[in-house]
Amino acid sequence: MENVGSGDGDAIAKALEMGVAYYIYFMALLDAADVLGIPQLTELLSDLATFLLIVLAALVVLVVGFDIAIATNLFTAFIAAFFGALALAVAIGIGVAVGLGGRDYVAENIDEWVDSAVSAIKEDNVPEME
Repeated sequence: MENVGSGDGDAIAKALEMGVAYYIYFMALLDAADVLGIPQLTELLSDLATFLLIVLAALVVLVVGFDIAIATNLFTAFIAAFFGALALAVAIGIGVAVGLGGRDYVAENIDEWVDSAVSAIKEDNVPEME
């Protein structure tokens, strides 16, 4: 597995290469114990092989679960950003439509609204601001 890639790919390739090499050594040791007729050592190595496979499976599940969690978080962030941008676009669109469509209406009625507000302030005995 020479020069598979660069960066993290090299580290993963090296780890995989070492794992395969140690697995081959371990299987050779297990076969040697079986050929030599040492049942206790054969049983011990067989149990160790079973345990190592369980640990390897647990690590695979952990890594896959971690990757899924990262993907889920990225997807959730994307959805939140999308709907936030959509809401902002709708708000801007409504603001522009009301602003352009209501310009004449506001121009005709602004004096009446200001007079109404001033009279409401005078009724409440609030001092005027200058």
